[in-house]
Amino acid sequence: VLIQSASLLDKLKMHQQSSASDAATKIQGAFRNHQARLVLKDRATWKIHEKLEYASEQTEGKLRDMFEKLLNSSDILSPSVTKLLQKSGLPVGNVLFETK
Repeated sequence: VLIQSASLLDKLKMHQQSSASDAATKIQGAFRNHQARLVLKDRATWKIHEKLEYASEQTEGKLRDMFEKLLNSSDILSPSVTKLLQKSGLPVGNVLFETK
């Protein structure tokens, strides 16, 4: 009877160790999945940031080009438009940026 109880205790210990090992494996898998989701989220966030930054740079460049063309073409603008541009402090004519 003593031998049988020892073997039952051994089986119980092995089962508990197996259960603990299975639980640890599941926890590690869940943690790795969580880490992978965070990496994907960070990559997606960075891509969105890059696209917004690029779009704003493109918009800024287009606006700058439009205003440069407007200011450079002041000789063909009506005098009232030229006066309005000068009044707002914008350089009119071929001089875009004055150095002081």
